[in-house]
Amino acid sequence: MNPRRCDVLNLEWGTSGRDREMAGLVSYALRRKGYRVEEKSIFNWRYLLWRLRPRVVFLTNGHGDAYNFKVVKLASLMGIPVVTLISEGNFFLDGNLDISFWGQNKEQRLYEKLHCQWSERTRRICLRVHPELSSRIVVSGGVGFDRYAIFNYSDKRTFLKKYGKERYSKLIGYAGGALDTVETDDVTYQQLLVKTFGPNYIANTKRDRDGLKSILKKLIESMPDTVFLLKEHPSSLFLEKTELSGLKEYPNVIYLQNEEPIGDCIHASDVWMAYNSTTCLEGWLLGKPTLLINPHGADFARDETHRGSPIFETAEDVNTALSAFYSTGQLPGFQERNIHRKRVMVDTIQWTDGKNHMRAANYIEQVLRQKPEKWHPSLSYWMLLPIHAFRFFGAPYFKRFPGFQTYAHARTIFKEEELADWNKRHHPELEHFYAAQELMSIAVQEHIDRTQLDHTY
Repeated sequence: MNPRRCDVLNLEWGTSGRDREMAGLVSYALRRKGYRVEEKSIFNWRYLLWRLRPRVVFLTNGHGDAYNFKVVKLASLMGIPVVTLISEGNFFLDGNLDISFWGQNKEQRLYEKLHCQWSERTRRICLRVHPELSSRIVVSGGVGFDRYAIFNYSDKRTFLKKYGKERYSKLIGYAGGALDTVETDDVTYQQLLVKTFGPNYIANTKRDRDGLKSILKKLIESMPDTVFLLKEHPSSLFLEKTELSGLKEYPNVIYLQNEEPIGDCIHASDVWMAYNSTTCLEGWLLGKPTLLINPHGADFARDETHRGSPIFETAEDVNTALSAFYSTGQLPGFQERNIHRKRVMVDTIQWTDGKNHMRAANYIEQVLRQKPEKWHPSLSYWMLLPIHAFRFFGAPYFKRFPGFQTYAHARTIFKEEELADWNKRHHPELEHFYAAQELMSIAVQEHIDRTQLDHTY
């Protein structure tokens, strides 16, 4: 019996959304190299490690949730090398990596064989604090942003028709800021927010949240001929406490959380708005003008992405800017920030050529080429296997019991049919992208050969 049934085991929470697209891109690149890749639910990880005997475990997020970190740690301790990406990789506070880098890794010990960062800038931030990790923290670029160079997205008319708003011709998008996170009862997390962002962070965030809600309400009411696409942040839990609560009942509003990919939302919009969001960078990659709404000024701790968008403080100023856009085709203050946007894109995701997933796959391949370690599950692994099996298979039946409630819903969001649908929809686009890259490489080589020939003779 072959002890290794796959080369790479990718473990994720679900089969839709940002992390799924990152995982799908890297998995496609690895399969194209000839490796056997399995994409499975993270909640079945113990059984899968035993059943598939992977040479490498790959996750798009190793520290964002305590469950992810547990998988990374125990797989590593079993002798299986782990490679991780990062979901939210735009660090901006030097020296304070408790949230941005370590996340739920309370041990602050890197168990991964390799960890892929978005940019050289963020890698430098990490190494200033942890220089001993220089050989294990690498730069792949922002993998999730590749999709804007590869996939096709919904157009405005199709999007409006889907939601019964086809009589409108104007569509403005807004990215929710996950401002409800300050409402958590987790005292440790609140202390971490204060430590990271300052003593007034929670109070100021609540104040800005209320100001944003008021501004958005005024815009929706004062622009009845315009549809406002309000997209909650995917990590928002207390939806009644976000800046978008109470706004979805207006006839000119499309309210979404996870129902549509963010790329479709941005591409369908004429202008993309936010409070403070990396989605503005995604808007630039899709050729969309962006603006920020900061009710109490722009002076607060955040990354440099905000320098690429004009910033407004009142509903009246936003209304005037949007009116100017629809009259002239230009958003006031946007073109002037072009130089800032170019710098921000390099500092944030390093490359915008759509090949970051290839770079990540190359790093995984480096690990695969190393001599594999002996697969040696510990005694605790075998002792926990029956418990895990009971928790995994019993979750749908015992979800009312406290021990099953934490991840009861999460266990249901990995759907094999949804994964198959993702592959069916996007693989032709990937094949087209790769074919174009291969043709480009041939053209470059022919140019080099011709230049050398001309130089020789």
